[in-house]
Amino acid sequence: MGLLNNAYQDKLSKDKVEKIQKKKTEYKLIGSFRRSKGLRLFSYSVVSKELKELVIAYSNEAHIFHDGCNLDWYDPETNKANIDSNNIHFEALNMGSAKSRVKKFQSGVIKDLFNLKQKAKKTISFF
Repeated sequence: MGLLNNAYQDKLSKDKVEKIQKKKTEYKLIGSFRRSKGLRLFSYSVVSKELKELVIAYSNEAHIFHDGCNLDWYDPETNKANIDSNNIHFEALNMGSAKSRVKKFQSGVIKDLFNLKQKAKKTISFF
């Protein structure tokens, strides 16, 4: 009787492990955007009407390389944030101005919450 119970418990624990492994998520690079100095990044869910501030991981290094006649730089660990692709992301000064922007969006005063700028190419030319 004890052997049957152990075999049954082993089967249950194996199923639990498989369920945990199926819930793993993949993180993919959705896009790169230029941040405005002094503003915070917010996320707004249209479905649940939830507004929250995103945590951004900052890097403290940059690599400079020479490419022909240009001196270029890149940051391998640029500012990163884990985002949900179903939400709308935008920048605002603080939570109060973010709530104000969301209210304007809901009432139709502004057409889109998204206000991030495309990433610019930064190069230094030598003639």
